[in-house]
Amino acid sequence: MKECGRNYAAVLKGERDIDIFYLNDPALCAHQVRVAVKTSAICGTQIGEWTMSRGPDPYLPHCFGHEAVGEVLEVGDEVKGLSTGDRVIISWMKASADCHEPPKFTDESGADVNFGQCCTFVTRGVFPDNRVFKIDESIATDIAALLGCALLTAYAALKCATSPSKEDKSEIAIVGAGGVGLSVAALCQAFGWGAICVDTPAVITHLEMQDLGFKFMSTDEAKAQRAEKHPIVIVCTGAHSAFELAETLLPKNAGKLLVVGNPPYGTKVGLDIKPLLYGREIIGVGEKDVELPKDLYELVDLLKAGRLQAERLVRQRFPLADIQAAFEASVSGLGGRTLIDIG
Repeated sequence: MKECGRNYAAVLKGERDIDIFYLNDPALCAHQVRVAVKTSAICGTQIGEWTMSRGPDPYLPHCFGHEAVGEVLEVGDEVKGLSTGDRVIISWMKASADCHEPPKFTDESGADVNFGQCCTFVTRGVFPDNRVFKIDESIATDIAALLGCALLTAYAALKCATSPSKEDKSEIAIVGAGGVGLSVAALCQAFGWGAICVDTPAVITHLEMQDLGFKFMSTDEAKAQRAEKHPIVIVCTGAHSAFELAETLLPKNAGKLLVVGNPPYGTKVGLDIKPLLYGREIIGVGEKDVELPKDLYELVDLLKAGRLQAERLVRQRFPLADIQAAFEASVSGLGGRTLIDIG
């Protein structure tokens, strides 16, 4: 590998404590790919790591981040279908169940820095080849950075939803207007489905000022709503109150509740069981519902055809050096996705 300058990485050291480390460039194993990361995004998973709401973290200090776009710098001896110079998407979701040893990153002192299988807040990362997917130059960088998690997760949720008939004018209710929530809304528009995003009054007020082309409703309005019900409700936040609200948005003894959001570690919610006996469904959506690379390239086709308008999902951006401020901004209730510019 040619000399590319120092390798910077955002390293989580403790609760709400991120530092920028210089890391080495470890040798590749047979199935690994070295990628110069261009742009990454902050997901709710990383916010949960940062706030320590996901439970005890035995791997500190560690790199993190799990969706990005970049360029291949080097490939391992047994990597197929990827070459130096390829533009690629990096995703925490994998195309196969193969599991390989994580790379051995160290800081300037030689101390180990845990990297895991997919960490994207880094200048040059090393990833298993089953989490790296080639993409052409036609997809803008900001949108490409969202393909590894936000858009793939939203696509999986809608695959689990029932496609409304042309005569059915009912809307899908999306609880949570973060990156995944707005991704679901954008995909609903791409498919011609009605959808409405529900979030706190502060978030909705902010998003409505951006003229994004989505339909919004505040949680206050949703709680006061009595007549209109939604046959499909997709929860895209881990807030405890979101699950309680979601139940009230469904028809009596019917409907489908799809759970995408990650609640804090140990969270328990009370749900009414009786509607399940009459046909209501509750479905958890996750990596099990994603088929790679098929789903990824179907999203790319939607983008190329102009049906999926994903640029609206990016609400703010920061350089890697200011990633601590980026996380502070991401929990302040602005909705959408925050990007980190790295390379």
